Amino acid sequence: LLKVAISESGHLFRLEERFIYVFRQYLIPTLLSNCMSSSMTVVDVSLDIFELLVLRQALRPMLKDQISSLFTTVVFRFLESPASGFPRRRRALRVLNNICQDAQCLADMFVNYDCDKDSINIFERIISVLSNASQI
Repeated sequence: LLKVAISESGHLFRLEERFIYVFRQYLIPTLLSNCMSSSMTVVDVSLDIFELLVLRQALRPMLKDQISSLFTTVVFRFLESPASGFPRRRRALRVLNNICQDAQCLADMFVNYDCDKDSINIFERIISVLSNASQI
């Protein structure tokens, strides 16, 4: 239901401050928690929602810090830690694959994170973890 609400919502609905507040205060912390679940079903649904948030161009600017946190805490951790296990690594690679299919999203990542001196280099790190994963 949440995935449908995010993907089918109109532009004005996504820009409504109360909607963004709910994302920041409730959805993102819940996604962070659920991505660390022992159930891969829960992890899959949570990463689907994260992927949708990243790919929705209208939401990226409002959730910049939260997206950065999810990349660092979940996606990069899954790919950089041998302890995360094959299913989590495969799922994180699938998320990055889907994000990399959107050229505008990658350009936005570079401009809004790597070119911002106060942000972490998301684009650079995506390239790095994909390069490392291809060597395994």
